[in-house]
Amino acid sequence: MDELLFLHLAEYVHGIELPGEARDLPALAQARAYASEWIGLYNDVFSAQKEEAVGYGFNVVLVIRDQRGCSQQEAIDWRA
Repeated sequence: MDELLFLHLAEYVHGIELPGEARDLPALAQARAYASEWIGLYNDVFSAQKEEAVGYGFNVVLVIRDQRGCSQQEAIDWRA
């Protein structure tokens, strides 16, 4: 959910003010959800080493690596 806050802040910084009718459209809500998911996955790929170093165990790359017993690169490349 922190990614959704990031999206709102990015709109604010760029001077984007959507009317409530547009913001509440189901397609826009779905697009925001997809963008939020992508941002989270992108972050996990690029922060895996840093998060492992501080013992953060909720990074999806590290979870896949540990669950599948593979290398970190294989976990990044893994597709469901």
